[in-house]
Amino acid sequence: MITALPRSQSTSCATAQLEWRSLRRYIFSVAELLRTAQDAYRLFMKEQVAPAMRHLGFKGSGGKFRIVHGDYEAHVDALKSRYSSKSEVEFTFDLSVVHTPSPSPNGIWSSRLGHLMPSRRDTWWTITPTSRHDELSEAVISALTLYGWLAMQAAIDGGDMPVVWFPRTNELEMTPQERDINLRRRAMQDFARKATTDQLFELLTDEISRFAALREISYRALNDPRSLPLLVEVLASDPDKWCRRMACDALTHIQGHPEVDSLLTSAINDEDQEVRWQARYALKLRKLENQ
Repeated sequence: MITALPRSQSTSCATAQLEWRSLRRYIFSVAELLRTAQDAYRLFMKEQVAPAMRHLGFKGSGGKFRIVHGDYEAHVDALKSRYSSKSEVEFTFDLSVVHTPSPSPNGIWSSRLGHLMPSRRDTWWTITPTSRHDELSEAVISALTLYGWLAMQAAIDGGDMPVVWFPRTNELEMTPQERDINLRRRAMQDFARKATTDQLFELLTDEISRFAALREISYRALNDPRSLPLLVEVLASDPDKWCRRMACDALTHIQGHPEVDSLLTSAINDEDQEVRWQARYALKLRKLENQ
């Protein structure tokens, strides 16, 4: 036989339950606040980034992932800022593709994730103990699975072999003429950042300032009617591989011109490995955007 509790006792039990629930919520909220940004970062990598990378076929954990594709391996490595603390962690990703049968160094391609995104700037994300993982996850995962993965596929598809890299020449080892050219190029980079659009097009005639001007045009003046003919000419015939790379990168972001696709397809056979990769990546992005 079930006996109902007196009204006063029933009210006391209900009040106790409410107090316990409030206390439990308070305990959980305090525990959440006591978690450091380093803890939040590790949790984000485990619960958000790792599942997304495994969905693509990658293996790994702790911010380091790799996938094997024939003779090639693609690597995704999370990188934390040296200035990260308990209250805030800044992080980004280094991406690379290596040719495993070749002796070390066997890299054929590498890039920082932000340089592959439309902004083409080094991009760092910030996580704190109270960051909303859903909002951060959308930005990071879309960048990795779209731009990062397409870029690595473009590197693998080329079937390129490792490039022999030589150490950079120290300024002390340069001739006076080489040192002068190097200093002038640096100065022109600073000038180009502040130059007007008309000034940038005027700088194209100077060999020292040409690349700096072309880079700023690709960043700031793609809507200028002079830009498309310029980029087409540079990619098709410029003797400077660095200028061809920049033109190829800029043409990725110009839509509505069928001749661009034909030119990028031709650039797949360029003598420079980086230009070939840039052309493959550009075509993959353009195909995705046109779907």
